[in-house]
Parts: sequence; C-alpha cells; structure tokens
Amino acid sequence: MRLVVVALALAVLAMLAVLAPPPLASGQAGDPLAGARIRAASGNTQAGLFYEGAAGESNGVELRIVRSGTVSYSAPISLEGYCENPPCTTGLTAKPLTVADLDTSGEPEVLVDAYTGGAHCCTVSQVFSFRSGAYRITQRDWRDAGYRLIRPADGSAATFDSLDADFAYAYSAYASSVLPKLVMRFRGGKFADVSRNSPRTRRHAAQTRREYEATVRRSPRHDARPRLAALAADLRNLGRRATADRLLREALAAGRLRKRSKRDPYKADAAFIRDLNRFLRRLGYPS
Repeated sequence: MRLVVVALALAVLAMLAVLAPPPLASGQAGDPLAGARIRAASGNTQAGLFYEGAAGESNGVELRIVRSGTVSYSAPISLEGYCENPPCTTGLTAKPLTVADLDTSGEPEVLVDAYTGGAHCCTVSQVFSFRSGAYRITQRDWRDAGYRLIRPADGSAATFDSLDADFAYAYSAYASSVLPKLVMRFRGGKFADVSRNSPRTRRHAAQTRREYEATVRRSPRHDARPRLAALAADLRNLGRRATADRLLREALAAGRLRKRSKRDPYKADAAFIRDLNRFLRRLGYPS
C-alpha cells in the first residue's frame, strides 16, 4: 500500500510539473516591457521603446524604464525645441536605444536617439539618468553633425564623438563648410565638452591641415576660409593659437581669404580674421 501511495504521489508531482507554466520570458504576460519594439538592458536596468509604424515615425514614441524589476519611468518622448507637447511625430536613428553606464558611476543611464527629419538634420539625444530617486532628462541636439558613441573596452567613461555644427554655414554654404572636432562626455547629469587636448581633436586637426595643404598645392588661390576656420578652432583647443594665427596671416598674404564673387555674402580678407576671432571667442574656444 505504501508503495502505491508513493507511486501516486510521484505521478501527481510529475503531472503538476507538466501543467505548471514556464518562467516568464521577454515579451510574455507579466513582463513590463511586453510589446516593446526595441529593448536594451544593462545591469539592473532595462528599457523599451513602444511605437507604431516604421522606424517610429508615428504619433507617439513611448519610453519605459524598468529598474530592479520595477517600472521607474514611462512616458512619451518629448523633444525640447522640436515637439514639447506629446504625442510627437518622432523618427528614430538606426540604433535609437542604449542602456549603459556612460559616466562609470555604477548606475546605468538610458540613451534615446531621435531624428527630427528635414534637410540634413537633426539627431537629438536624450539621456535618462537616475538621480535623487527619479529619472532626470538631459537633451543634446547634435544638429547636422550627429555623433558616434564610443564605449571603451576597459570600462572607462563613454565618449560622444562629434563635430561642432556651429561652423555649418558660418563661412560658406553647407556643402563647403568644414567643422572642427567636438568631443563630449556625460557626467554629473550633463554633457561636458572635453575637446581640449583630446587625442581625437589632435588627429582631426592633423587631417584638416593635410587637406588644407594638399588643396593649396593644387590650387594656390583657393577659398581657404571654411577649412582654416575649422583648423583654427582645433588648434586653439590644442593650445596652439600661434600656429593658427600664422596660417591665417599666410593665407591672407596669398589671397586665399578673398571673396569668390560679388555675391559672396561671407566675410573676407582681414575682416574674415577679425570675425573668426570674435566667433571663436563667442563659442568659448580658448583665446
């Protein structure tokens, strides 16, 4: 009799094991990110984007953040300066969602990249950082330049590798504009410019100078204003203003800072140098 009871008990347990529901997987009922079109995770933080239509080009893209198993943020994306009253028609970049410890604080941030559309424009990043018990939003408009997120393999702080879009249209049409290097990091809840003395700025300045000198060899009297403006900015960030000033004086003497036609609307010759110095000062480049 005892053997029969044991056998029956084992049979019941086996049946319950078969009938018991499997553990919840991503996208099943009970998953707070069920239905998300795009998901990302790092450590104790998960995030999902919810939207309809292709690449998020719809009326409303919602972000939901789950921290330590609890929904800590859930709201439509609102882009300051583009769409501040959701629902917004928001496009998304090729990789619109990243969850990573951008500033090595030990707490992962959520990075959302939207695309506003329009002529060669505009990538807008929003970083959601958990501070003082809630998620705070920090927005950065990269404009025409966009950016590339670099996450070092050694776990050090991530770098936003971009270009200074303030130089677009400053001294030529967009197609001829040359932009200096812009390197940023996210720390303390905000974006910080770390372009000064950055190896990336150094490499960019060297490349821009090679291109300038190659153009001079091909066409000694070409319009040097757009490229020299960007090079001067890079050189100032590297503590080499004297080199920048010398290149500008040489270009002035060689006639490379002249207007190209009567309809040329940009500053030229010595007026270009004076205007560039004011422009760089206004943008906060080292003097």
